[in-house]
Amino acid sequence: MRLEQIQLTDWERALQNQKYSPFHMAEALEVIDTHTDAEMRLFAGFNGQRPVALLPIFIKNVPIGKVVLSPPLGLGIRRLGPILMPASPKRSKREKINSKFAEQVIETVDADTMSTLFWISCETEFRDPRPYKWAGFNVESLYTYQLDLGSSTKEEVLNSFSRSLRREIRDGEADDVRIKRRGQAGALDIYEATKDRYDEQDKTFDLSPEFMFDLIEALGDHAAVYVAESADGEFLSGIIVLYSNDTAYFWKGGTRQEQLEHNVNSLLHWNVITDLFEDPSKESINKYDFSTANNRNIVQYKRKFGGKLETYYRIESKSLPMKIAKRAYRLR
Repeated sequence: MRLEQIQLTDWERALQNQKYSPFHMAEALEVIDTHTDAEMRLFAGFNGQRPVALLPIFIKNVPIGKVVLSPPLGLGIRRLGPILMPASPKRSKREKINSKFAEQVIETVDADTMSTLFWISCETEFRDPRPYKWAGFNVESLYTYQLDLGSSTKEEVLNSFSRSLRREIRDGEADDVRIKRRGQAGALDIYEATKDRYDEQDKTFDLSPEFMFDLIEALGDHAAVYVAESADGEFLSGIIVLYSNDTAYFWKGGTRQEQLEHNVNSLLHWNVITDLFEDPSKESINKYDFSTANNRNIVQYKRKFGGKLETYYRIESKSLPMKIAKRAYRLR
C-alpha cells in the first residue's frame, strides 16, 4: 500500500459509491478546515492507482508537542475517522488494508511518540480498531441508536415505537404544534436554545453559530432544519438533520421545553422520518442515526424509537500526557 496526502477534489472522487458520513463530504471538510485552527491533511491509501482507504486528520501544534485529531474539537462533530474501501469483499483483504493503512498513518504523523496526542472517533461503519490497539493505543467502545427504515413501511416504523412515544406524537398533533422546515433563522433559534440549556447546566458549548450556518449552507440538500412552533408562531424546539448517501443523522437541537406537557421533539423526529419515506430525493436513505446512546438519561428517551444499538470506536494515545490533554482540550 502507498500512503499519499491528497487534495479535496481527489478526495471527492474517491468517495464516490462509498458509504460515508456527512462530515466526510468534501463540502463539509472545506467548512471544517475554515473554522479550525488545526491543519487539515487528507490521507489516502492506494493499491496501484485505486484508493482503498481514506482518513481526514487535523494536526495542531501545542506546547507539549502536537495533537492529531479526527474530528477536530469545538465544532460539535461526534464521529469522523477512517473509511475502508477494499476492492475485494473478502475479510482477509479488508483486514490487510486496515492494518497497513493504520501502520502507515501512525508512522507518518508520529502518532506513537510521547510528544503526539492521537485521538480518533470513528464512524459506525468502521468496525475493526484492532490495528490501533495492537499499536499501543486505547480503544473505547461507544454507542448510538440507528433506526432501520429500509425494510419497513412508515406505518410499521410508527407501530414499532413505544406506546408513550406514539402518544407524544398524537398529543403534539392534537395541540396544533406545527413542524416547519426553516433556514438560517431556524438554525439560530436551535443554536440559542441549545446554548441556553448548556448554560443552565454549567456546561461549555463550544460550537459557533458561524460554523453551523456555513455547514448548513455548504451541504445544501444534505442538511435540513426542522422547527416546532405553536399555533401563534412561537418557537418551541428544533433539530438539525444531516444526510449522507444512505443515512440521516440527528445532529443538533432537541432541547426540551420544560413548560410543555408533552415532548414536541417526538413530533419533530417523526416528521423527519416521515419525510424520509415520502420525499423522492431521500429515496436512498435507509437509516436514521440518533447521534449517541451514551448518556443514561438521554437513552431512556431515544430507546423509545426502537432503533438498533450500534457501536463506534474511539482511539486515543495511552499516556499520562493524553490524560492531561483530555482535560485541557476537552477530548471526551
